Amino acid sequence: MVTLYLQSYSLWNVVNGPGTAPSDPTELQKWEIQNITAQLFLTSIVDISISNIVSEAPTAKDVSQAL
Repeated sequence: MVTLYLQSYSLWNVVNGPGTAPSDPTELQKWEIQNITAQLFLTSIVDISISNIVSEAPTAKDVSQAL
């Protein structure tokens, strides 16, 4: 369900892609918004007992890998 949710909001590539920010300023701004949105979603669905593991991850891809 998480994958489907992320795909439905065009966030899956941020989580499952290379995980690095693009260098183009326009693309960077778009990526940063998508990354933060995906991080917020992934962090909000985990149990409080492991939230410290994912809350310190710098990118959505890192959050996904920590889970």
